[in-house]
Amino acid sequence: MANDADWNFNNSSVNESTLRPLCEQVDKHFGLTAKYYRYFAVAPDDFLIDNVGSYFRGGQFSTSATAVVPAYVRNRHLPSGARHGYFVYIRDSTCLDPTGCVVTYAHELQHIVQHECLPGLMGPNSVLRANFKKYKETATEIDIPIEVDANIMSKRVAEKVCGVEPVRRFAEEQVRFMKNEGAVEQVLRWEFFRDTSSSNSYDYVDETLKLVERYKGQMPFGVDTDKPDWWKGPIDEYPAGAW
Repeated sequence: MANDADWNFNNSSVNESTLRPLCEQVDKHFGLTAKYYRYFAVAPDDFLIDNVGSYFRGGQFSTSATAVVPAYVRNRHLPSGARHGYFVYIRDSTCLDPTGCVVTYAHELQHIVQHECLPGLMGPNSVLRANFKKYKETATEIDIPIEVDANIMSKRVAEKVCGVEPVRRFAEEQVRFMKNEGAVEQVLRWEFFRDTSSSNSYDYVDETLKLVERYKGQMPFGVDTDKPDWWKGPIDEYPAGAW
């Protein structure tokens, strides 16, 4: 079990007493050996809202990443000298709903699993995220294989930790909220989460390879996709995800 140095609840006894036991249950479902630092915000972060978007719920990245948002979060929130491979950030508003927090936390841990298992696929998924709309105008987050995988896995784990009905109610609330906001892409994302069975079998590796094959030469994947098993190799930098 992670020790106290791996958690930061910003002196919120309510969040710690409510959320930590649930997140520790999530940890057991993943059984990660990688060390990760968990940060549960208690106030809005205007920089992240401005640079990531109004609807982000959390995020994660390798502590060696150098992108602007991870660098900002690392410098502001990660303890000096911390020896953690990954940083998991949970937004203050996400912490208000225990079920929603579990969903987001599990989502971020699944991204860490993806990176630990097949880091070579993370970069191409980030390229797909950045470029997909140029080729498919209706593309959303649920067109990105690692996001589909993280949505399904987070629902599966959340149902085990919180129960099927609370997770369904949470998803319904998100759909209603996003419809009221007029956030069409977010509506599609949460409808997918709500309607897709958590037992659904989805191979994000195969789906990523199909998309890379389809768009190679059009998108800057930054790897030699003609090389056998190119996707099994290591990468130098981990793209931040789920912000």
